[in-house]
Amino acid sequence: MMLGALSLLIRRKRVPIRNGELAVLGKELARARNHVLSRGMQHARAQIWVVARSFLVLGLGLWLGWTPAGILLFLLFNAVLSVLIDGMRYGLASRWVHYSHAREHRVEEVLAICRTVERGETVRLAGRLKPKLQPTLVLSGILALLVLPIVAISMTKLGVVEWKAVLSNLFLPVLMIGVFVTRSLRALLWVTTAKTGTVGTRDVFLESDDSIDVIAGVLALSWLFLLFGQVAALVIVVLVCCARLAYRIHRWWWLRTSLDWLSKRQLRLHPRRRRERGQTTLLEVEDVDFSEADLNAPTE
Repeated sequence: MMLGALSLLIRRKRVPIRNGELAVLGKELARARNHVLSRGMQHARAQIWVVARSFLVLGLGLWLGWTPAGILLFLLFNAVLSVLIDGMRYGLASRWVHYSHAREHRVEEVLAICRTVERGETVRLAGRLKPKLQPTLVLSGILALLVLPIVAISMTKLGVVEWKAVLSNLFLPVLMIGVFVTRSLRALLWVTTAKTGTVGTRDVFLESDDSIDVIAGVLALSWLFLLFGQVAALVIVVLVCCARLAYRIHRWWWLRTSLDWLSKRQLRLHPRRRRERGQTTLLEVEDVDFSEADLNAPTE
């Protein structure tokens, strides 16, 4: 979630690392590394690719002759579709969704503790709160189904956007229908497949937080329409996509550097283990993954 980066602007207290956190680090080091290597980095790269595709759609839209407002409409359409699909995900597999987000949060806590310890520090920034999935889903639904229509009607009355001209290009509604069918079927297939296995075998993440980023960004920059007219739609799309891409790259970089710190700790604790292709082998643990009880337990 790009809005999660706003936590960087909120002053958090520096708290001493407690013995309980060190115990958690020792117990969950291998599990955290296993998650980052097998899922975390892959998911971070996938998120970068998702945002990068927005620029491909931007180029495709310009090549097909879409209006700037049409390109912005396609971006918002995908954001609203993510909210609708998340409603389906949460309704069908709420337990899988909560586990996936809780595991990701716990891994980030372990990584933050490890980075602090390996730098020789005894205090760290207070951990972030666990993600609140239901409020996020409700907020994204309000923005998508209530705020956006009000803004669209207001822009139409002001004469800033002519929706007939936007939808006059046949490729835009056809592509929107194709995206709706493809994304909906893929999400349904992924959820049903995940539910055939145990909880945690496959990650089931909500994307509504990303929708909030897009919608909030568009609303925050909508004043540009008063200055630049319809061209502002293109400017808004570029600014929103660049901000999202920058955050995704930052998150990938943070995971990558955290993995290096974990590797250093592992090599120090287990010097006989050798590096393989730039990484170290995983530690053997009795439980290769986090249990739901582990994720519900506090780290402090």
